Amino acid sequence: FVADPQVYDTRNFLKSITVDGVTNASLEIAADNSYEVFIDGISRFREDGNGGWNFTSSNQNTHNLLPFLGAGTHTLRFSVTNWPVPGSTPEINPAGLLYKLSVTTTNCVTSTTPTTPTVTLYFGTQLTP
Repeated sequence: FVADPQVYDTRNFLKSITVDGVTNASLEIAADNSYEVFIDGISRFREDGNGGWNFTSSNQNTHNLLPFLGAGTHTLRFSVTNWPVPGSTPEINPAGLLYKLSVTTTNCVTSTTPTTPTVTLYFGTQLTP
């Protein structure tokens, strides 16, 4: 939800994950209008809006997270900014974050099932701006 679509509005979303034995990790992300992804407090990926058109699944970016996810608990923070449109309403200038986090491991941290799990997360927790 955008309180005032006529000004820049940045919101942050958090997701914490615990992993061990990661063999593959990817992030597919699209945002209206721009985003920055932090992993454990360090900026790793940034999209300045691709001309303002990075908010559909056909325009999303895919990032390799494998170098950043060693064994342990990690916090991902998505900082998403909606750009202003003068004279607009929330219906005309909505904001949004769409992401898919896929992690494949050799060791399942949250289950006792002896399989090679793939965890896919689709949303985070919004922080108060």
